[in-house]
Amino acid sequence: MDISPHIDFILDALRRIHASDRWFSSGRMADTCRTVEEIMAGLGMSGIETRKYPADGRTDCGGWLMPLSWDAEEATLEIVSPETAEPLLCRYTESPCSLMLNSRPADITAPVVFAEDAANADLHGKFVFASRTFPGLTIALEWLKRGAAGIVSSVLCSNDLGKPGFEFLRDSRQWCNYTLPHWPVDGNPVGFSLTPRQGEMLEALLKNHSDLLLRARVRSRLYSGELPLVTGRLPGETDEEIILTGHLFEQGANDNASGIALSLGILRAMIPEKRRRGIRVFFTYEARSLQAYLRHAPETERMVAGLNLDMVGASVNNVVTLGTNRPVFPHYAVPLLKDIFRRHPDYSIKETDFVTMDNSFGEPLTGVPLPYLLLSGDPNYHKSGDVPERIDPAVLRTVGEIALEYVGTLVNAGYAEARKLAFMTYREEGERLRNLSDGRDFALELAGEALASVRRLLPAGDKGTLREAALNRFTGRLHRRLIRRFPEEPRSVAEEPGTEKLRGMVPRKLFRGFFSFEKYLCRKEEFPAVCRLFHAWNADPWVNYALMWSDGQRDAAEIYRRLKAGANFKGTPEQLSELLEFMAGEGYVVLKKNE
Repeated sequence: MDISPHIDFILDALRRIHASDRWFSSGRMADTCRTVEEIMAGLGMSGIETRKYPADGRTDCGGWLMPLSWDAEEATLEIVSPETAEPLLCRYTESPCSLMLNSRPADITAPVVFAEDAANADLHGKFVFASRTFPGLTIALEWLKRGAAGIVSSVLCSNDLGKPGFEFLRDSRQWCNYTLPHWPVDGNPVGFSLTPRQGEMLEALLKNHSDLLLRARVRSRLYSGELPLVTGRLPGETDEEIILTGHLFEQGANDNASGIALSLGILRAMIPEKRRRGIRVFFTYEARSLQAYLRHAPETERMVAGLNLDMVGASVNNVVTLGTNRPVFPHYAVPLLKDIFRRHPDYSIKETDFVTMDNSFGEPLTGVPLPYLLLSGDPNYHKSGDVPERIDPAVLRTVGEIALEYVGTLVNAGYAEARKLAFMTYREEGERLRNLSDGRDFALELAGEALASVRRLLPAGDKGTLREAALNRFTGRLHRRLIRRFPEEPRSVAEEPGTEKLRGMVPRKLFRGFFSFEKYLCRKEEFPAVCRLFHAWNADPWVNYALMWSDGQRDAAEIYRRLKAGANFKGTPEQLSELLEFMAGEGYVVLKKNE
């Protein structure tokens, strides 16, 4: 198997996807879906469809609000007063990143307030101008609540601006996709993104002219629509599947037309190969599409393993983030990827615990080993400079070779490969234990779970047979060998106040995937016990880990022990009990009494 003959195909697919996704509007999402469906049909895939879920700003899937659909026709921001030689600051149809996602239709002329002065200023009917700190959703909600008409930002979310060789960033714009709320709000807030060079000019102008006026004209609409997810299958001999995931619908070529295009290239490379299992793709609206899928169609028994590809077309240092499903679901897929990477010594790995990507299949409730590969550090990440011309074919080729070998290994893996991967996992877990000076008891538990994960590789015909029994004995022996090699002295730990209450609670999670407090960002006063946890995007890791360990068997005291041992949790038993009581009250878990 070789990805090299398919690089031109991958680059062409990337350009086609980027041509519509660069506008990041719902109408152009539909164009992208059609493009990807056409490419998949050309590969001879089956079951090609775009699944659609409610996009109304009200429906939540695990607390994630499904965003209102949004289309933009045109938008401009200009200086009205004082007179300047070049009053037009930006135009959406010339630079899509200049308009913040979810900007409402408006024609506003208003004065400007520095973001640094916003705390003590009257914001009603004014633009807030951020030139120092990026205005995220949380602070934007505060400004809008106080009557701000809109937000203007010239901030780049990067440490590269000012470094030698990165002067081009002075004329780049940040893509602001998570500043304005994606649910119904009062008024018609708008937002614009300027370049740092423009920001310096506007800042100087505002300091000398406190009566400065800006005019924003936006022709857009927000409406209840549909959130898409494109899926299809390259058939195999059985109905079992290897999964490839990645997100569409963002403005960048690297983030993430590259991940989708590379996935399609891997499928193309696998066409002539023998395939015991099929290969299914899920191309998503990042995080949210899979949350909706798992809510509406959570049939995942035939899924054996998978891989999420994100930002795989450019690199400044050849460092690949390998996102695992640890500590909630350790498995063999990470040792397999690490073994493949050893054949590519020019690349190094940065391993991380489970965080939100398009990898939500990789939680215990679904149980599909699904790590991700991501090349961070791209100076054009979420910026107008993320264009096809900056994609590096050599990076695509290397990551493609690694991902293709991974998929090619698992698509035909059976009993023999499961034993081999079990031993690979044994060596990997042994190395982890060797590097620990404390906490080996919990690490040994995770090692046992990782070894047991290879059972999912057994074909359906081997389940309940002597082969399955033999594999169980083999993984059991490897685990016992680790326990002998790394004995942990038993320690007595004083019980913390509140642990007894936890012992009486047995939580069971009722939804799949990650949790977000988005649904509650504007309702903090209703939940004083847990409102400190509320913030935008994904909930804190410990919150998700606690939920994912809520399997209806463990009591909350055991979950608390795991959080302390494996999630760097600094909280108290009371905090965990408050969280679980909130989740039960809102219908995300069931709490039963521990008899």
